[in-house]
Amino acid sequence: MDKDGESVEGRSFKGVAVAHKVGMIPNERIYNDAAIVYDKTPFVLAIMTKGISYEKSQMVIADLAAIVNKNHQAKASAKYFKSKADVTIYQSMSKTAAIGTLTKYQILHIVSNQGTWYGIKFGKGTGYIEKKSVIALIKQAQSGWVTNQPKTGMIKMREKAPIVDKSTAGKVIGYINKYQEYYFFKKEKDYYVIDIGGRVGYVASKYITALSVVK
Repeated sequence: MDKDGESVEGRSFKGVAVAHKVGMIPNERIYNDAAIVYDKTPFVLAIMTKGISYEKSQMVIADLAAIVNKNHQAKASAKYFKSKADVTIYQSMSKTAAIGTLTKYQILHIVSNQGTWYGIKFGKGTGYIEKKSVIALIKQAQSGWVTNQPKTGMIKMREKAPIVDKSTAGKVIGYINKYQEYYFFKKEKDYYVIDIGGRVGYVASKYITALSVVK
């Protein structure tokens, strides 16, 4: 907090409610500020300084808070993400029901952004991936996106089924877990074509145990 009682961190989050607590030991030149930022995706920020003057510490805290806010807002407004490693796809925003896997370095379209989870098109609706497992992106440079394809029917997995991307020579981009059901929009020879996170994916018919067609 500066000398007129205003939160230094708070100045970096204009129009957003900020609850904060400062801590100071002037004789040791220690000036800290911790805050909860109540925007659409709330977060906690703690900045600690030592060995610099009070005036400089306020500049450092304000500058760092502004940088954090800029990156936070970019992540909150992201339209896509890129997986940092193989990540689990869950049926809901918890870790109780895994329905598939996304492989490393895959870019998918975000359909929902809630708390610590991103939602993607998967299965019969939405699958969820933890934000900490991926890198948020404003733009994408990925080919093979789905555009307004109708649901033709539904397939059910006989076993864990790989999803391949034919635009990258059949590279595996993810897996659908055993017994999971999944909408498809067409069939090409021995493959069912699906939407995985806004991208076109192919599942071989040998992995399918049941098929129903939309009438």
